Amino acid sequence: WYQRRVRVEGSQYVFAADEKKKRPLHEIMFFGIGSSYLSGLCLGGVWGAIEHQQTFESSSKLLRRNHCLNSITKRGSFVGNSIAVLALFYTASSGIIGKVGTGTISGTALAAVQLLGVSTSALRVCCRDPSL
Repeated sequence: WYQRRVRVEGSQYVFAADEKKKRPLHEIMFFGIGSSYLSGLCLGGVWGAIEHQQTFESSSKLLRRNHCLNSITKRGSFVGNSIAVLALFYTASSGIIGKVGTGTISGTALAAVQLLGVSTSALRVCCRDPSL
């Protein structure tokens, strides 16, 4: 029984018999994008709460609560959606590079990050200059 115990080397498998199995791309994307979105919502909510504390003068309790909720939802959705879009680009490019190439996991991750950086830089240039 001790020989068949679970080896936990990474998150791709739980049991030793499943060592050759890997998670499909849609599961990896679902987890990566969802966790990034929730992290972004939390970070944006904290940013909104801090912004509320810095910009709001004391008034009635109803106005304070309304302003606090508005600040949290404004910043939370902005940061959450932005990070989720970056996670979508990263996981998609990592999955495509992983399917096409036969390199290591770290090489695939570095290539995906480089592709993400190039695509966001190109998008920023295109949005800034409407003549393109």
